[in-house]
Amino acid sequence: MSILSNPKLRFLAFKWSIFGLLFINVFFFFTTAEFFEAVDSIGWLMLLAIFEYESTTLDKPYDNRFEKIVIWTVQALAYGLIFFALYMYVTQGMWLDAANASLWVLVTAALLYDMYAPGEFGETEWRIRNGIKFSLYGALCVVAVLWGLNGDVLNFYDAFLWILCFFVVELNVVNFEEQEDAKAATAAKAQETQRIA
Repeated sequence: MSILSNPKLRFLAFKWSIFGLLFINVFFFFTTAEFFEAVDSIGWLMLLAIFEYESTTLDKPYDNRFEKIVIWTVQALAYGLIFFALYMYVTQGMWLDAANASLWVLVTAALLYDMYAPGEFGETEWRIRNGIKFSLYGALCVVAVLWGLNGDVLNFYDAFLWILCFFVVELNVVNFEEQEDAKAATAAKAQETQRIA
C-alpha cells in the first residue's frame, strides 16, 4: 500500500516531514540566536515533544506513576525555560518576540484544556474554545507576517514551522475527539436498540 493511498500514512509522512524541517531550522537558528533565544527554542522543543506524546495517547492511561512524574517534570522545566526567555524578550525590548511567546503560552494553555478537560465535542463550549484558539493562531500568523515584512526571513520561516507543528498536535486532539464522539454515538444507538427490543 502506497503512502498516497493511505490517509493515515499521508498524515504521518506530513507530520514527520514538518517535525524534521523544524529540527533542521532550530539547528540553524542556534547559530544566529542569542543565548536566551536558544533556551526558548529548547523549551518549546521539549513542550512540543510532550504535547505530541500526550495527544497521541489520550485514550490510554499512564503506564505508571513514574511516567506521569517524568511528563510533568519535563513540562515544568520547559515552561521554566520559556518564561525565562519571555522575561528576557521583555527586558531587551524585543516586543514582537515577547508577543509571539505570550501568544504561544496562551495556545498551550488552551491545548492543555482540550486534552484534560475536553467537554462535549461539537457543543457550545467546544466551539468557543476552538474560536479562541483560532484567534490565537491567527495572531501568531500576523506576528510571522510582521517578521517577514521586517525582512527577518528566519523568524518568519521559524514561526510558520512552529504553527504547522502545533497544527499537527491539534489534529491529534481532533482525531481523538471524533473517535470518542463516534464511540458515544454507537453506545447510545446500541442502548436505544436494547430499550426498544
